[in-house]
Amino acid sequence: MSRDLSMRCPARALCLLLWASLLISPWAMAQPAGALTVDGDGANEAPRCGRSPLHGTKAQMKATPRPNRRAEELALRTTDALVAPMGRYQRIVADLAAIRTADGRSGTHRVKPSFGTSTLIIELPPAQMKLAQKGTYQGLDCLNEWYGGRIHNALTAMGMIFVRFPGVYHPIRLLESYREHPDPLLIEADTIAGSGDDIRLCNAEFGGVHRYIFQKGSGDCLSGCIEMVYWGYDVTPKGKVTRLASWVGRSHKRAAEPAPSWVQPGCFPARAKRYYISPRRPTP
Repeated sequence: MSRDLSMRCPARALCLLLWASLLISPWAMAQPAGALTVDGDGANEAPRCGRSPLHGTKAQMKATPRPNRRAEELALRTTDALVAPMGRYQRIVADLAAIRTADGRSGTHRVKPSFGTSTLIIELPPAQMKLAQKGTYQGLDCLNEWYGGRIHNALTAMGMIFVRFPGVYHPIRLLESYREHPDPLLIEADTIAGSGDDIRLCNAEFGGVHRYIFQKGSGDCLSGCIEMVYWGYDVTPKGKVTRLASWVGRSHKRAAEPAPSWVQPGCFPARAKRYYISPRRPTP
């Protein structure tokens, strides 16, 4: 091929330039599946690991976890971003503090991690699992490097590894990245299902007056509480708190009470959803 080029090129420099362009052309050499690349330029940079899109920025990921994980998880539920925006987090921190001041019994309940996650559970083929057990598996290194993940544990009998992250991330954004890798058979965000203590921000949009529902579960938690009590608050941007009605949503002692009129569709605390994807087989 080099001889043909020398016969057709009138200048040696032009031949060398043509030869170099063939070597680096995307049609001549495919990008390794796990390599970190950047598409576009300037403000439109879109980093990827092979086919996998990478979400967030290093600066955003450094901001998590935040001191108030309860507020961070609530803020994360209101956005599509990988990391909860700081402004939303700060507003919810202030709201919960105002509720705690107005009604001391209600401001300290935790939010169970039914949305934000710091762990992915990933099923791997047997060959990759053997490497993971030995500590030599490198298939997810590009993704793990971007998100700060590390393989915390390898359950060989189940064919699964646990990848832990230093922050609290949007589970769907993580799944969008890891599902494009050719190795995983199944990926699941590590969240808690069932009932228990929880807080829900009911607004369709963030800002203005925020409406919160608190739920308190007892009896057979976290697999599914026998008793469930709910109550709510409205909080203005200036921190004014209005206590809303409470009701018994579930009880073995008496009939459940209907939700008050202020509870809008989509505001009722739903059971936790499992976020998982099976890249190679239909999701059950």
